[in-house]
Amino acid sequence: MIRCILGLLVSLFLVGPPSAQTNTNTSAKGYRVFSTLPCGPEAPGLVLEMLRDPRIKPGAAAWELEQEENVSYNHALLNLKNAHGKIVDTVTFDREMAWLEPARLIQGTRFYFITVDLTAPMGSYSGPTTKIFTIKDGKIQWTKYRDLKTGKLWTFNLAQCMKRNWKWTTTNDILQESCDTVGVTKGDQKKFPPKDGKVGADFEIHLKRFSFNNGEWQCKTKVKPGYLDIEDMDKQFPKESEFP
Repeated sequence: MIRCILGLLVSLFLVGPPSAQTNTNTSAKGYRVFSTLPCGPEAPGLVLEMLRDPRIKPGAAAWELEQEENVSYNHALLNLKNAHGKIVDTVTFDREMAWLEPARLIQGTRFYFITVDLTAPMGSYSGPTTKIFTIKDGKIQWTKYRDLKTGKLWTFNLAQCMKRNWKWTTTNDILQESCDTVGVTKGDQKKFPPKDGKVGADFEIHLKRFSFNNGEWQCKTKVKPGYLDIEDMDKQFPKESEFP
């Protein structure tokens, strides 16, 4: 009996109480950890944690989940946790599937990227959309850019779909090409007159360059008449010299 008690005491001393092993549990109810990303040295000890509904099968497409009957999946969840495993900030997204992208250090600021799959069963404007954020004072802070024409600030929503695409340059600029109906985006486009009802008469192409200057993201836009229905985005993406 005495040996059993001594053995139990030794085990507790070496392993620690049960609560010490469970305070870093990363699984929220109805979720499983999909990926993690340690933050940079400017946010020591902090870790980003992407969670999904465990019922989502590997290789599943977002639009397929939308078509399933009698099934409601939990939306993707992003946690920011400290060195002790405590959640210090959390974000729930509009859809079921999201994933973290590699961070980029640009002019001393570390930017993080998360892509949310907004693809719908139908619609040429639906697709994966990337958002940009930083970690400031232990919180997730969404990054905004300034439209140099209007002076207004907007949150990044970089979509990849049949009528929108974007890419990085070697100098860490972001180039975005999009095809929109005339008059949809106020402030940075010009109305072009119809051209005998031909395709493209009611559409225009926006070429945008996002650059990080003076501590903020700034956007320049060039607009021209035209129409895009991108089948192979990589082959049809404009040259960098065509952007403002």
